[in-house]
Amino acid sequence: MSDTAIAAPPSRGRGDTSGYSLVEVLAASVLLAGVLLAIMTMFVAGGQQINSGKLMSKATSIAQDVLEEFRRLSYRQSYQILDDTLGSDANTRLVWSSATWAEGDTPPANLDYQDLLKEWKRRVEGGPIDLAEPPDADVPTAERHSGLPQGEMTITVRGLAELGDDPDEETFEDASLIQVMVTVRWVERKRERSVVFETLKI
Repeated sequence: MSDTAIAAPPSRGRGDTSGYSLVEVLAASVLLAGVLLAIMTMFVAGGQQINSGKLMSKATSIAQDVLEEFRRLSYRQSYQILDDTLGSDANTRLVWSSATWAEGDTPPANLDYQDLLKEWKRRVEGGPIDLAEPPDADVPTAERHSGLPQGEMTITVRGLAELGDDPDEETFEDASLIQVMVTVRWVERKRERSVVFETLKI
């Protein structure tokens, strides 16, 4: 019978420990945080770009709809919609602002014109869809125009003597054509933005 020696398991030295060191864990955490931060920044920037595009599309749509209404109006109606008082034909320029216009307190007196201006004001500033409702009515959000952030619309109507880069202004009754310019402004991330469209009435 032979004697066999049983070998003892090799002992591990201090340099042979398994697992990660604290420095490696910290480095991996910093790397992961950097990747997550970059991804989150991309998502935020993407969301802002989408929102910016929506606001631009809405402002463009509002301005173009207003110009379409002006194209349907006659030559005289295109300035009387802003001021139908006696002697308005003698004006050379009229400017309407949704921020300062108050229904019933300022021209026009024509109720159809007032309804159009009231609807344009509510589209850009927000408010109830139903024209019978006052602007501060308690109307559910789903039944309101969302408007634009700090939205404002300015309509400028000018009588022009002729076409050109910088034509002279003429009274509406003597003008060869009328220029209608629609400017829609809003505030996006503390920065004012705007779109401007114009058309001519001959």
